[in-house]
Amino acid sequence: MKIGIATNNPVKIRAVKNAFTAVNQKFPGLLTGNTDYENLAVPSGVADMPLSIAEMARGARQRAVHYLKERQADWVVGLEGGVFGLENFDAGPDVMLQNWVYVFNGKEGSYGSSAAMPLPGSFRKALFEKGYELADVIDRFAGKKDIRSNEGAFGVLSEGLYNREQAFTQAVINALLPLCNKKYKE
Repeated sequence: MKIGIATNNPVKIRAVKNAFTAVNQKFPGLLTGNTDYENLAVPSGVADMPLSIAEMARGARQRAVHYLKERQADWVVGLEGGVFGLENFDAGPDVMLQNWVYVFNGKEGSYGSSAAMPLPGSFRKALFEKGYELADVIDRFAGKKDIRSNEGAFGVLSEGLYNREQAFTQAVINALLPLCNKKYKE
C-alpha cells in the first residue's frame, strides 16, 4: 500500500504517519500489506500564508490533486496550515491558527482540521496588513529560527503543551474518520 504525502516538510510527514498508524489501530484494515509512504513537494495553488479557512481547505485539496498528477498512490494526503480572522468578536484574540487536511483514497475524499488556537493580537497587523508569513512572525516573536520545522507556533504559544506535529496529526485523523469509521455511512 502506498500513501502519498503532498509535502517534504518533516513535521507534516511524521503527522501523516502518526495518524495512519493510530487510525489503523482503531479501524484495522486501513493499512494493508507493506505500507510505503512517499512524499513530494507540490504547489498548493493558494497564497504562501493562507488567511481564511476556505483558502486552507482549498490548498490542502489542491496539494492532493497536484500529487496525483505526478504520482500514483492508494491514499494521498494534502496538508495546509494558515490563519483566519474572527470578525465582530467583542472579547479576546481575533486571529486564529489552524491546520487543514484533505485525504483521498482513490474513490472518495474527506477534509479534517486541527483545533484552532488564538494568536496574540499583535500578529493581526503583521499577517493581514503587512502580508508576512506566520513562520517569520513566530520566529521573531520567539527569538528562534525555523520554528515551523520544529514545534511550530502551536508549540511556542502553548509552551510545549501542544505542537505543530500534534495539530497536523489531529487534522489527518479527523479527515480519515469519515472514510474509515462505518458509523459515518449509517
